[in-house]
Amino acid sequence: MTKVAAYLYKPAGKQYDFTEMVKYTELKAKDVDVVIDEFYADGWDDIPNGIDELLSDINNYNGILLYSLEGITKEQIKLLSKKSIYLSLIHISEPT
Repeated sequence: MTKVAAYLYKPAGKQYDFTEMVKYTELKAKDVDVVIDEFYADGWDDIPNGIDELLSDINNYNGILLYSLEGITKEQIKLLSKKSIYLSLIHISEPT
């Protein structure tokens, strides 16, 4: 079974609702037959696991779903590319 982690990012000063973003991401993931096993997020004070934790846990997953590329550096993308990457719910790469 494929394990997929999702990463969400909220820029400073924006008022994105985490719960609503999770619901939306889960619904859209179902459209492409992806089940999200874990969410990681940056920008919300009450969400402890962000991109650094995702990179640390990357070997636990077969794929990574990125809500967007916002907030992610080129180096982080390179590290994430060890797994299949889905961006905005479109499969864009196979592991390198």
